[in-house]
Amino acid sequence: MNITLVAPPNVVQNVRMWAEDQGTSLNAYIRDLLIQKDKEIREERRAFADKFLEFAKNNTVHAPEGWKFSREESANRDMKCLHEIH
Repeated sequence: MNITLVAPPNVVQNVRMWAEDQGTSLNAYIRDLLIQKDKEIREERRAFADKFLEFAKNNTVHAPEGWKFSREESANRDMKCLHEIH
């Protein structure tokens, strides 16, 4: 995917020269930054999902036989879990 980036010319020029000194291009440098940030975001999401699954496995809800979740209860913002995911 192509994107357009707006940045002050002096910033672009300074970073472009720095990237060239590092043996890369400004485009490759920015692409690598985006890829690294995407990886961090995915890892954070995966870690949260793992915590949630562990929480769900270790915590049970005891509801009366035949109990069903009603529309009114689903809209109740006061319902809270007894345990928090950290």
